[in-house]
Order: sequence, then structure tokens, then C-alpha cells
Amino acid sequence: MLKSQFNIEGMHCASCAVQIEGSLKKLPGVSNANVNYTLARASVEFDETKSQESDLHKVIVDSGYTVKMEEKHAGAKAHGSEHSGHSMAHTDAQTALRRAIISL
Repeated sequence: MLKSQFNIEGMHCASCAVQIEGSLKKLPGVSNANVNYTLARASVEFDETKSQESDLHKVIVDSGYTVKMEEKHAGAKAHGSEHSGHSMAHTDAQTALRRAIISL
């Protein structure tokens, strides 16, 4: 089993997350799918012999949303990219906080 995590852009409400989650669970080999609207993030466990990560992304894109992949760096990072990653995480946290406050 593989576990894939990625960001999703374009969700407007919790129903969007539920719809995406249901679509992902229908794919062959998907044992678990969790879409968090507040964090705009999906976590999917799947059997790579039955479905590929590209299949997961296609379902999301076909539903009208955008998959935002995180950059993975091998080896040492340059100072600039560490700063960018920190800023991105800070922005994601601010977005999540804002969405949580609005939903309350």
C-alpha cells in the first residue's frame, strides 16, 4: 500500500471535500481516502498495482478541482528554498485558521 498526500485547490465548502473523498474511494485499490476542507489537503492509501497516483489526480481534476503537488527536494536544500517552504507553510496555516474561523 502506498500513501499519497497532496493539496487541492478550488474547494468552496465541506461538501466539496466529501464529494472528492467519495470519488477517490470508488477507484480500484483505494483502501482509504480522507479530504480535509480546512487544510485543503487529501490523504489517500491505495494499492499501486490497481491504481496510480495519476489516477487519483485525474479524478480530482475531472471533478473541477486542482491538485497542487508539493516540491520534494533530495539532499541538501538551498537557504532560499528553505525560506520559501517556511513561508508556504505559514501561508497554509493562515489559510486554515481563516477557514476555521469562518466556519465557526
